[in-house]
Amino acid sequence: MAVVVALPACGDVTGPGFVTVGDNYFSPTTAHPAANGMVTWMWIGSNPHNIIFDDGVGNSNTTTEGTHTRDFTGAAAGTYPYGCTLHLGMVGEVAVP
Repeated sequence: MAVVVALPACGDVTGPGFVTVGDNYFSPTTAHPAANGMVTWMWIGSNPHNIIFDDGVGNSNTTTEGTHTRDFTGAAAGTYPYGCTLHLGMVGEVAVP
């Protein structure tokens, strides 16, 4: 018997602007959104997490489901590190072209 899992519509779930949030990891650890694009994080694990960028901007609410997006339109080219404040070592970054 086949099991079908429906994902919510949130863009290209395998694209460079998409990050899955699993049980204590981000995948991929570096997101590469298109120029003037967005990054979408989608929870697939059961542990609670949040997304806080080093500049203090982010999703400070912990959650175990759903999606979170951040718009990088007009952002300066560079690398934007972030992490989950609930799990030491659970870090990632967004590389804006």
